Amino acid sequence: MHGALPRRLAQGRREQPVRRRSWLYPVTVFIAVAVLIGAGAWLALALRGQLAALDAPPVPVVVEVREAQLDYSSAASLTGRRVAPEPVLWNGSAGTVTAVHAGSSDELGTGSAIVDVDGVTLRAYFAGTALFRSLSRGDKGADVKVAQELLNFLVPGASLSVSGTFGSATASAVRAYEKSLGMSPTGVLDPRWFILLPTDTYRVGSVSLRVGQPAPAPGTAFLDGVTTVEGLKFEVEGGGPDGAYRFSYLGSSYDVMLSEGAWTLVDEAALAALLDPKPGATSDAEGAVEEETSPPSDTTGSVTVDGRVALTDPEPGQAVPPAALVLDPSGASCVLLAGDHSPATVTLIGSAVDGSALIGPDLGEGARVLVNPLEVVPEAECP
Repeated sequence: MHGALPRRLAQGRREQPVRRRSWLYPVTVFIAVAVLIGAGAWLALALRGQLAALDAPPVPVVVEVREAQLDYSSAASLTGRRVAPEPVLWNGSAGTVTAVHAGSSDELGTGSAIVDVDGVTLRAYFAGTALFRSLSRGDKGADVKVAQELLNFLVPGASLSVSGTFGSATASAVRAYEKSLGMSPTGVLDPRWFILLPTDTYRVGSVSLRVGQPAPAPGTAFLDGVTTVEGLKFEVEGGGPDGAYRFSYLGSSYDVMLSEGAWTLVDEAALAALLDPKPGATSDAEGAVEEETSPPSDTTGSVTVDGRVALTDPEPGQAVPPAALVLDPSGASCVLLAGDHSPATVTLIGSAVDGSALIGPDLGEGARVLVNPLEVVPEAECP
């Protein structure tokens, strides 16, 4: 008996720790589940707050349109073709040069005195046919017509019929011209009295004759002309209303006109001179043309100068931040008005000094527009 009781007591002592672990386990599990549920609820609330912030509409940023002056300033270019004329060739007169009448920058035409050889003045003429032979009574041909036209120009009261036949009237006119040259009249026209010009008007660049030197050999180039500019073309990148504009280049400005999309150069001669500066020359417009920045004066072919064109009398207009503009794929542009965010069509005219976009037409005094139009109205389209 005494031996059995201690075994049961011993068994009871061994079973007591097992009973204590059995009630702690459920409590531990309950606490862990409660913590997880609480963390999940907190995380859900945090995510809901972030998603709500993401779904919040953007805040419209509004600015008032400011007044500005619109001169429709735009880049412009003037292009022309610089052409060097053919030189003037010696006519074959022999003797000594006794006077030189033609000088640099002189403009020669039919009848202009060029040079004296042995005291006889040789004059310029322009014609489709050259005088190539001595002409006397009975001669016929195209060169006779040229001679008759020259005599009508040079001999007062000649009034010859330009028939191409050398008759008595033509011979009489030749004798009168010979007397004007200080020669004994013969009635025979010497072609060496005249020098053929390459063009009807010839501006002299340089003359390679000196008084006292022998006359050049026949066909020698002795007189060079200055370059001229042909085919002026004016191009402008932007656009604007019809009216008077000023083309500015190197501190000088020149009048141009815009009418129905076509540009007109008011003073073509001044603009041609801009493309063909001469040493020591200054512009007729406001300010001098600096030689070191002008087009080179020793080249021929196409030449271009780049400047700017602007309306002579600027128009009142408005300016907005560039971000306020909505550019439609169709090419239209507009702004969204504050309040109802309705689009108002505008034309981008240019940029102000501060970077603002110059627009037209006038949106009205006190008009306000969105600076972030595509954030507020992502699907905005211009009408």
